[in-house]
Amino acid sequence: MNLIKLLPSAVLAATLTCVPMIPAFAQSPSLMAQAKPALDLNLTAPQKAQLKKIQDMTRAEIQKLLTPEQQSQLEAARGQKLSFHKALASLKLTPEQKVSVAAVKKEGRTKEDAVLTDEQRQKLHAATTKSGS
Repeated sequence: MNLIKLLPSAVLAATLTCVPMIPAFAQSPSLMAQAKPALDLNLTAPQKAQLKKIQDMTRAEIQKLLTPEQQSQLEAARGQKLSFHKALASLKLTPEQKVSVAAVKKEGRTKEDAVLTDEQRQKLHAATTKSGS
């Protein structure tokens, strides 16, 4: 179980040391978003509320990293019904922005993880590992 807790740190370390990996990591959805369609974690109402708050805060932090032009582009893409992550992936982020976005997402994933029970966390990580993330 300790290895599971270290996984996000290892991914971030690999991302920061391997430039080609930065765009993929920076544009990847949260663990919850990856697992949501195929996995029922039996979340309680308070957990759902906490996770939504974390996701909203993470998105707000990411948006602060964008230029006004990028923010407009993101809003336009969202208006076309693209998911936040697909809309974000459509932007031309600078290398610095990519690193910053990756760090914000890592922090969000860590917070999401803290909301889950051990059983939910194991189920989530098993599902996201199987899906190739």
